[in-house]
Amino acid sequence: MESHEEKIQEIIARNKEAEAKEELKRRARQLEMQRREQQKRAAALGGMGGGIGGGISGYSPVPRFEAASEASPIRTASPAPSASRQPTFKSSGMKLGSKKTRQAELLDALGGEVLSAEEISAPSTPGIAESPVPATASVVKNSLPTVTPESIHISIKETVTIALLREGGVKSLKLLGEMGLLVSDPQLAHIRVALAPFAPGFGADLQLKQHPNVAKFTPGGEKVIALKDPSRAFQVGQALGVLKWRYTGDDESYVPLSINCWPSLSTEGTCDVNIEYELENEHLILYDVVISIPLPTGSYPTVSTHPPSSAWSLNPNNHTLEWSIPRISSDNDDATESTRSGTLEFSVGGDDLGVFFPVQVNFVAQGSVANVDVARVERVGEGAGGEVGFSCERVISTDSYQVV
Repeated sequence: MESHEEKIQEIIARNKEAEAKEELKRRARQLEMQRREQQKRAAALGGMGGGIGGGISGYSPVPRFEAASEASPIRTASPAPSASRQPTFKSSGMKLGSKKTRQAELLDALGGEVLSAEEISAPSTPGIAESPVPATASVVKNSLPTVTPESIHISIKETVTIALLREGGVKSLKLLGEMGLLVSDPQLAHIRVALAPFAPGFGADLQLKQHPNVAKFTPGGEKVIALKDPSRAFQVGQALGVLKWRYTGDDESYVPLSINCWPSLSTEGTCDVNIEYELENEHLILYDVVISIPLPTGSYPTVSTHPPSSAWSLNPNNHTLEWSIPRISSDNDDATESTRSGTLEFSVGGDDLGVFFPVQVNFVAQGSVANVDVARVERVGEGAGGEVGFSCERVISTDSYQVV
């Protein structure tokens, strides 16, 4: 961009220099005409004086006439500048080193029709004003309910990477999970953690890895997190990763949230876009969902339909429409402002249906895609078999979630 701007500036400078030279030539010709006119007037006055009173004592020739030069709007230090001396200009257009000057001259050369950044990022469009969310870059939030840790706290965290096909189906799905155990009471360090059954179908496809000090699961039996040496105790006051899991595949039944983006051309030279979401896993609750749809360059949408519990805005950084849904779950209680599915419709100028992809999705969720959960925590050793209270936090986040 800098080299292109410099080329434009060089052209502007050359044009101004040529105009300056033409102006000097014009002034020189005008001054020469004035000088000749003055000589003629002086000669005429001298002839009149000689004819009327040529013998009058003390008469001297009329001095060089300068009144015309003073009355002229053209002001110069000398009547005819030397051709070998370059004129000195104070015009800002000759200061090639000034970035501000270059930008100003470029705007002048383009007729002053270039929009400012503020005008581009805040267009005057009726549909945008209806959105309660400001047209700024989206800020990652975390509205998940907080969990108060107890003496035994278990954290289950998963990250999903999903590419959905715009025609339907899954291109790729990757799930990474980890379970952490934190014991804060030394009297509760001798325990075993029994897990609930995994989601249907995940049993064979899920790759599990346990901490080296944790006993392997019994094939066909209940999955239990326990130390290999029952006489030992879990660390106190320090979180320990006890289990990891991984899934890679294209099974559509594991997709938490399905997205259907359907653009179509209208008869008015615009595109009508219908985008819909639906919760596929009922045991999940999604929070702070943001669905980002790319827009054609220079075009701004007119939104006609979206759920009352949601909002939309424009992200000026990447020119996308961002549809924000605070909460998605299978709960039908209207008081929670939660919806399992929803649709947004808008129209925008353009004729390229592919420009609306890839659709980006971000959210945090409460639950586990693989349905990894804790059934109970029991003591081992002295007082074995007694159940112990615990707290459990299950969180899902998106690494990359797209419709391509």
